[in-house]
Amino acid sequence: MKNYNYIKRAIDKQKQNSKIVIYEEKQYEMIHNKEKEIIELEKEKKLLLEEYNKKISKLENQKQKIQNIYYINKDDSFNVIAYLVSKIEGIHYSSAETEIVLYDTAFYSGSLSYPFPVTYKLAYLVSNEEQDIAKEEIKERFSVKKNDGYLKDSDYYSISKQLKEPSSHYIQLAYYKDKDGDNIRYKYGNFIDISKSCSNINSAIYDKRYTYIIDFMNEVIYYRLSKEDFSICYDEMIELADDFVKRYKSNKSLVLTKK
Repeated sequence: MKNYNYIKRAIDKQKQNSKIVIYEEKQYEMIHNKEKEIIELEKEKKLLLEEYNKKISKLENQKQKIQNIYYINKDDSFNVIAYLVSKIEGIHYSSAETEIVLYDTAFYSGSLSYPFPVTYKLAYLVSNEEQDIAKEEIKERFSVKKNDGYLKDSDYYSISKQLKEPSSHYIQLAYYKDKDGDNIRYKYGNFIDISKSCSNINSAIYDKRYTYIIDFMNEVIYYRLSKEDFSICYDEMIELADDFVKRYKSNKSLVLTKK
């Protein structure tokens, strides 16, 4: 409104001096009207920008959810997988966890290194009958063992290789730290990474006998993509598990019949 005020003062001054030019008052009115229109449009622009920013923010949030769609609640998924495996294997499994120690490389004075212990929780499935023997097996697997009568650094680092070895008495699901996130991504044969903390967890399923767990979790993710809010609850996963078990057993029966 600076132009408006300036011209108005000039016109008022000229009126006082009785020397006003005929077009100036009309000019003043036109400028004033245009400035009012500009102000209104600026207000509309601001409101539209706010509206579009909200829409963009919503789409960005949805995009982020889609990008991370494969991360499932850890505790719910462990229990659902226990239900799934129990149905398929015909043995009652429950989820369990116990502490293990793996070793990362720590550096001292820039050049010297030594094995640094990192505490993890090992998540697994176990039948009621094998809970004690499973704990003993885990304890034995993840203990440092001497080679050639004395301990070497490589003896500490080699413990993590046990994560890739199938077990006789339990079904390994994942390993994670207490401060890691509450969500997990299921993928067969993930890379073993010691010491790094994560906002989300990756599974540690390496036993080929149970790759159907990954197949099932892939179906869970596909189901989530069909939901408007991409959510999934425990009961929905149980329903999906029941349907998966029926199809799995049917397909297995067909394979056996063909043989």
